[in-house]
Amino acid sequence: MDFPNLAPSSRQYEQGGWPVKKFKAMDGYEVRLLYGSKLSGMTLSLEYAAIPDEDVQKFRLHFMEMK
Repeated sequence: MDFPNLAPSSRQYEQGGWPVKKFKAMDGYEVRLLYGSKLSGMTLSLEYAAIPDEDVQKFRLHFMEMK
């Protein structure tokens, strides 16, 4: 089953960031090591307001099939 083809009432996307590890020395200097060449940690949030129960059931069925 495909993801339900319904338009969300709102959406939010967060870019994420580079996989970086920070180290701070005793003298206050900070060193950063890059652990990859691609961004990570992106998120996409979709909100569906006031949709009928039949459409809610479509989301539940899709979720159960993806497990």
